[in-house]
Amino acid sequence: MRRKKVTELQDLQAGATEGVAREKFWEIFRGISSGKHADPGMLGSLLYHMAMVTKMETETSILLGELNVEMPAIGKDLERFYADFASDALILLNHQSITFDFSRFLLSSSVTLSSEYKVGLLRQLNKSTFQVEKLLRSSPSVFTKVLDALFQEWAQLITEMRLRQERETIRGLLVTLELARTLGPKRLEEAMAKVEKRFGQETVDIALQVTLKAGLRREKLQSIMLSDHYIDYKMNIDTLDGSMKFLNCPIFGSHRHVIKSLGVDDTTSCLFCKHFCFAHAQTMLEAVLPFTFTLSHPQRMATHALCEFYL
Repeated sequence: MRRKKVTELQDLQAGATEGVAREKFWEIFRGISSGKHADPGMLGSLLYHMAMVTKMETETSILLGELNVEMPAIGKDLERFYADFASDALILLNHQSITFDFSRFLLSSSVTLSSEYKVGLLRQLNKSTFQVEKLLRSSPSVFTKVLDALFQEWAQLITEMRLRQERETIRGLLVTLELARTLGPKRLEEAMAKVEKRFGQETVDIALQVTLKAGLRREKLQSIMLSDHYIDYKMNIDTLDGSMKFLNCPIFGSHRHVIKSLGVDDTTSCLFCKHFCFAHAQTMLEAVLPFTFTLSHPQRMATHALCEFYL
C-alpha cells in the first residue's frame, strides 16, 4: 500500500501544490493518526516490529532465567523453520518491488537490539526523511528521483525487523517446547505465570522509551499495533466497558506451522497467549488509557482463532 503511495506521489508531485505533496509525503512515513483505522505509517511499522523483536527475545530470556536452565540445543530446527519463513518473505518482497539483501541478515550473526541502537536507527532515518522533504521545496525534480531510495531505506529496515521478530518467535516456541519436554508442562506454566507481570512491564517500558524518543506521543502507542494487526474495537462510555478483537496474529502463524510440522500438541503455544500476550496487552493498555480498568481475555488466538480482550 505504501509502495503504491510513493508511485502516486511521484506522479502527482509535478502538478500538485507544495502543501498537497508534503501532506502525501508525511502520510507515507508518519501515517494518518486520526480515525479508527488510522495508518501508523512506515515509522509506526518500524517501531512496532522493533518492539516485537524485544518482546519475543524477552520471553525467552526471562523464562530461562526464572527456571535457571541453559539455552536448549534447538539450532537445527530454528534454522529449518526460519528458512521457511524467509523464503516466503522473499516472494512477497519481490511482488512489492522491495529490494532486500538477505546475505546481510545471517541467522547466526544477529545480536540483541538495544534501545540505544533502535533510537540511533530512528534518528538516522528521520534525518534522511527531513532532508528529502526539503528537496520538495528546493528541487522538485531531484525529490522525485530520491523519494524511491528513501522508501527503500525505510522498507529494508522494517523488513529486517520483521525477520528478526519471526526468528525470535520461532526460537521462543522451540525453547518452550523443549522445556515442556524436559521439565514438564506444569513447571513451565508455573514459571510463566510467575514472571508474566515482570515480562509485561519490561517489554512495554522499552517500547515506550523508544517510541517517545522517536517523537511519538504516548497516546499514539495503540495506533502502532495497526501495523501488523486487524483490530475491531468498541468502547461504550455509558457502561464503561469495551472490547478489542485482534482478527489476526503474527505469532500464531509460525506457531501453528512449527507445531504441525513437529507433530506435537498446541498446549505450549496456548501458554504464550494465556500468560505473555495477556501481560503485554494489559501493561500496554495501562500505559495509554487514562483510567483504571479490569482486563480479561475471553478468547485466545491459539484456542479460538480470535484474540479478544474485554475491559
